[in-house]
Amino acid sequence: MVFTFSSIALPQMNLSVDDASWYGSIPSFGSPFGSIISGLTIDKYGRKFSLVISIIPTIIGWVLMCLNFGITTIFIGRFLTGMISGSLLVGQVYTAECVIVNHYHLRNSFTMWEPLSAAFGILLTYILGSLLPYENVAYITTIVTIFSLLGILLFIPESPHWLFNRGLIKKAKISEKRLNIRQPILQDLNIILSEDFNLKSCLQSIKTGIRKLRRKDVYKPLFIMTTWCTSVMYTGGAALNAYMVDIISTSSHENILSDYTEYRNVSFRYDLSIISGVLILLAVILASSFVTYVGIKKLFFFSSFNAFIGLVALTFSLSYQSLDKNQNVLNMIHVISIWLITFFYSFGVITVPCSILGEMFPYDAKGFASIPVMGLCFSAAVAIKLHLYLCSYFGAFTYILYAFVNLANVIFVYFLVPETVGKTLEEIGERFLK
Repeated sequence: MVFTFSSIALPQMNLSVDDASWYGSIPSFGSPFGSIISGLTIDKYGRKFSLVISIIPTIIGWVLMCLNFGITTIFIGRFLTGMISGSLLVGQVYTAECVIVNHYHLRNSFTMWEPLSAAFGILLTYILGSLLPYENVAYITTIVTIFSLLGILLFIPESPHWLFNRGLIKKAKISEKRLNIRQPILQDLNIILSEDFNLKSCLQSIKTGIRKLRRKDVYKPLFIMTTWCTSVMYTGGAALNAYMVDIISTSSHENILSDYTEYRNVSFRYDLSIISGVLILLAVILASSFVTYVGIKKLFFFSSFNAFIGLVALTFSLSYQSLDKNQNVLNMIHVISIWLITFFYSFGVITVPCSILGEMFPYDAKGFASIPVMGLCFSAAVAIKLHLYLCSYFGAFTYILYAFVNLANVIFVYFLVPETVGKTLEEIGERFLK
């Protein structure tokens, strides 16, 4: 699993209100392009190649932000660094195929390494941002990302599953030995060598993809994961993370961005950001510990229920902020409800669907996992920008809308999403064939 700071938000600079709004959402617009690239390369050129190609734009983006030639250059850099968050399926696929083969009972804990490293990166960067100038933070993240690339090139072998599927049996055995896989994949894997793996024509590749889409173990998880990943971004967590400090600081639900300029005290904003980073990191650590024992569905249900409570409490606190009576109690409810939503959003609401992407698709169709990632990234960008308009139209009841989306997701997951804990990747695929 790659450890990198590339998908996180740098500390806010001295930007205008409109620029600050775009600064927070631009990485979300870059993410779909990362998912497209990884989707096109992961099956044809391999898991390792996709990891490498996903980090290169990130390095370029960080270098542009280090140079800091102007706001346009910074925005381009933000766009490029956001691309790697669209490539999260590559790490999930590699982990599912190579890292946890000897420990199937811990598979779901291991698949949360990626959100765990991202949560740690968020927290560390907020801490660095409170101590160092913006340019110095960018220099540090550039160096970390370059070392990540070198680590992949030097120490990570290609997936034996992919090599075997391509007919490269000798290389697959070498890779399997380097990974110290005690239960050889080449003996257990039931894959028919594809006749089209040598096809170089783009048209033939498209036809191959269409043929795969006719399979139940491809189009069923594609529909389920795309719907789930798209809808989960409208549960309020993405918008709250983007505007958290402003929502906490504001005295009412109206004109969140207009209140932005009123609360520009740097130390205050960093204190809240660091607390947020601690909550996110703690949530992912606990989720990775509990998921093996309770399962992904129960973890998601528990998180969604608590996020629902937090959204209702936030609506209540915002609706009565204008009252002088019991104002301190309302302010306390206001802040605690936001921390509650933030914690459980990272504990399971967003972490669970992202962590099982690499498990839901068959070995020869992992590239289709880029489509749910693309939907997630587009939805994140839309949800962040749409939040301000919803607040201006619905006011505090915007968060009630988010709460009902949470309930709808619970119903969807209960009936359609299979439990993955305690099942092999082959068993998960057979579930869709029935």
